[in-house]
Amino acid sequence: MSIFKFLQKRVEEQIQEAMDRGAFENLRGKGKPLNLQEDQHIPTELRMAHRILKNANIPPEEVLLARGVNGLREQLLNDPDLPPEKKIEIRRKIALMDLELQMKLEQFRKSYCGL
Repeated sequence: MSIFKFLQKRVEEQIQEAMDRGAFENLRGKGKPLNLQEDQHIPTELRMAHRILKNANIPPEEVLLARGVNGLREQLLNDPDLPPEKKIEIRRKIALMDLELQMKLEQFRKSYCGL
């Protein structure tokens, strides 16, 4: 028996065991059709990884960067007592994070959107 067939058989056994235990009974969305168009903007080869991260509530790196930039901007706006050197440091961080974000978005556009 090839390793592939062995692994396939073992995975099928584990799924069946989980089904017998009722592990899939209370899943979110049970009985509803899958939304296969949800990840339409994600390249085919990245969809599985994207879905795994999404199901684990781990946002894409671009989202984390954007949140970080927005948080730093809010800090600048909402804290009038920041010392000038701290403001400069925060502005530098914003510039670097914003540049990184723009580069990642541009790389994504070129690689997967054909732009």
